[in-house]
This record gives sequence, structure tokens and C-alpha cells, in this order.
Amino acid sequence: MDTKLHLRGGSRTRSGKETLYYIKGGSEALLGALQRRLESLGVEILTGVAADAVHTEGAGVSGVGAGGVFHPAGQVLVTVAPQLAVGLLDHDGADHPAVPELQRRWSATDYLGNLCLVLENNRKLSDTYWLNVNDPDFPFVGVIEHTNLDRPERYDGKHVVYLSKYLPTDAELYRMSDEEVFAYSLPHIQRMFPGFDRSWVERFHVWRAEHAQPVITPHYSRAMPAVESRVRGLYLSSMAQVFPEDRGTNYAVRAGRRAGRLIADRLRAATPAGSAYV
Repeated sequence: MDTKLHLRGGSRTRSGKETLYYIKGGSEALLGALQRRLESLGVEILTGVAADAVHTEGAGVSGVGAGGVFHPAGQVLVTVAPQLAVGLLDHDGADHPAVPELQRRWSATDYLGNLCLVLENNRKLSDTYWLNVNDPDFPFVGVIEHTNLDRPERYDGKHVVYLSKYLPTDAELYRMSDEEVFAYSLPHIQRMFPGFDRSWVERFHVWRAEHAQPVITPHYSRAMPAVESRVRGLYLSSMAQVFPEDRGTNYAVRAGRRAGRLIADRLRAATPAGSAYV
């Protein structure tokens, strides 16, 4: 909690004024730029195909299975939640002696899911951008009126509000249908914002993520998965490894850079001088 407060406080100047930034186009713009850059460097990106297995041979990885096709590889960076990464090694083709212990450590990282109700309103809900909620009777921990940061004109004049909740995926709210979530939330929103009316909402959306927030337990730094595994060439980089910082796109970028540099260092160390490496 101290770390989170320190990080959030870093957005304010000494006078108390807060400065926030938003990427025009959101995550899609960032990912699109990244994709174009990678493809310009000759990287092939396979979309619509899930990686379903990491194979090992001898002391290290030998490749990845995806959509029934085996892709040979001497270096594999896994970027899903550790619990999901366990399944990539749960087959006869991953018989490295370090795999059982690796699976045990990866499966020990628990997660909370997230449910996010997004409202497209025809008028402003409040003047506040980010409202943290500490009311145990309110079903969400935050009410964020996105268009108080990024103006409504970018969203066809709509006022975009999202309400977020981190919770176990077997919780009643998480398992409700989209319509049930919306209906359940309305009276709570009206209690917090007495002027709010159902007629303000032109459309709503409900988003769910199963592995949204790693559960940070006492002495977590000792249990936190390492980036480099004991299977040569196999690496893991996920939100479970940004501790003591909190989840965030900036930390995802930082974690990716660190993992990439580590892999490059290992390749350089294993490559004879004057030889090329891939």
C-alpha cells in the first residue's frame, strides 16, 4: 500500500497539482505501432493462433506448439499469467527435470479477476476523473470518468465512465450476465450520484479478465517467479513479477525490455565471437 500511495503521489507537483497523460488512441494505438515496428524488422506475428505447448529437449527448450504446428525455437519468452504458463508444460513433450518444480512455483501465484462496467452516457456523471471508493456496500472500488481526462469529442460526444472491481472469478458478481451486472449496479450508482438517471446511459458494456491482479502475500518477494527458469532458454515475464510496483502498462513495457535484454545477454554469452545469433 505504501508503494502504491508513493507511485500515485508521483503524479503531483510540489504545489499539489496533478499531471496525467493519455495515449491518443489508447492501447490499440500503442500495440499497433509496436506491431508495425516489429514487422519492419522482419518479425512474423501470428494472430488468431494460441500457443498451447512449450517443448523441451535435453537441457533446454526446443520450440512452441501453436494451432497444431510446431515452431522450433531455442529461446521462448512466456508472457501470460504464471498459472496459465503451467499448462504450456503439462504434456509429454516437456520432460525436463526442472519442469515439475517450475510448475509448482508458477501455480503458487494466485490471481483476482476483474469486472469492469463501462457506461456510454449522454451527459457528465461528475467533475471527477478518478474516484476511489472505500464504501463496503458499493460493489466497485473505483468510478473513473474517462472523458474527464480525454475529452468527449474523441468519443462521439459520449461521456465514458467505467466502474472496476477486483474479485475472485467464482464471486456472484463476476458470474452474473452483462444485463444482471448493469441492473444490479444502477441503484448503487444512483445512491452515490443522486442526480443520475437510467436515461443517461445510451449503451453499456461489461468486460471480464480472469487473471487481472496478482495476489501479493507476505514475503511475496521470496515466492515471486523468476524471469529466467532452470530450463535453458525458457523465460517468464508477467504482471506477477513487477512487485513492489503495481500493475500498469508502463511496468509491462519495462518488464518486456528487461526480459529482452536478459535473453540477448544470454545469447551473446553463448555465441562465439564473430558469429551471428538469432
